[in-house]
Amino acid sequence: TDMIDVFVIDNENAIARFINPDKAAVTVYENEIRALNAVESLKPSIIIVNYNIHKSATMELVALLFRASLQSKIVLIAPKLSDDEILNYLAVGTKGYLQTEEVEKFINKL
Repeated sequence: TDMIDVFVIDNENAIARFINPDKAAVTVYENEIRALNAVESLKPSIIIVNYNIHKSATMELVALLFRASLQSKIVLIAPKLSDDEILNYLAVGTKGYLQTEEVEKFINKL
């Protein structure tokens, strides 16, 4: 079977280590500009974004990623967000949201 291309934008190494390497080809970007350029040219299946990379400015990053590759599925990993914040993220292109402490349990079900 084909490997799923997964880009992880994370400067805390909080996510990639939990992803099953047999199922996904994972590339980690600690720099969001580099990530954006790669997303634009490579159009990965899934983009996982650590909210902590930019805290409140992360939404802008998600919007840019979404525009760079409309077919990529963007998943946000964040601490507990309010319902309004989650809705705002969905509005700019996020397809899913996992709380930081649920990553280990659910990351391979995406």
